[in-house]
Formats: sequence, structure tokens, C-alpha cells
Amino acid sequence: METTNYKLFEIEQKYFKAKRETYNLRRIMERLKDFKENGVLYSGEQVHPSEEMGCTWFIFPPYLDDDQILSRLHNLGYEEDLYRGVYDDNDWDCSGKILTNEPLIIKRTRTRVLAVCSWFCDV
Repeated sequence: METTNYKLFEIEQKYFKAKRETYNLRRIMERLKDFKENGVLYSGEQVHPSEEMGCTWFIFPPYLDDDQILSRLHNLGYEEDLYRGVYDDNDWDCSGKILTNEPLIIKRTRTRVLAVCSWFCDV
């Protein structure tokens, strides 16, 4: 009887793991679809070894002007958010929130445009 319960437990764990992986895969696919709809050709992220800060980069086609690119990044949710929470006892509350700087257009060439958005954790 105990062996049967253990096998059922294993089956349930495998089912829930597969369900989580499917959910994560759907979220990734939706995000990639959003990127494509907003004209992002490539994107990536560089994370500091401490994992407390990093920079996300995007490659756009050259026919988009700066305002269009910044508008599309805003549509994707990349906008300045530096609100740190409550300032109390001469210090911030260190909420662990991800804070982002305003996206910037770094370089424009004949074939592509590089935009970046830096972020850091409030620790």
C-alpha cells in the first residue's frame, strides 16, 4: 500500500513539473511574440556576477526613429521605475524590488539600432 502511495506521489510530482514547464514555455512564447510585434530583431541580457544589476539590450531595424523605438520599448514594459518604497530611519526599506532606468538608444548604424535598459535590485 505504501509503495502505491509513493508511486502516485511521484506521478503527481511529474505532472505538476510538466505543467509548470508548459506554463513557463507559454510565457516565453508570448514574450517572443510581443517582441516580434514591436519590431525587436534580437534581444539579450547581461547580468552582473552578483545578480544585483544588469542590462537588457535590444536590436531594432534602422527604419524606426528614436521615438518609435522608445515607444515600442514602453509597450513592452521597459520604462523608468526608480520608486524605492518607504524612506524611514534615514534609509530605504530595501524592498528587493527591481528598479529600471529609462531605455536609451546607444548606437545607430545603416543596418540596425541598439537600445539598452539597465536595472538593479533594491537590496
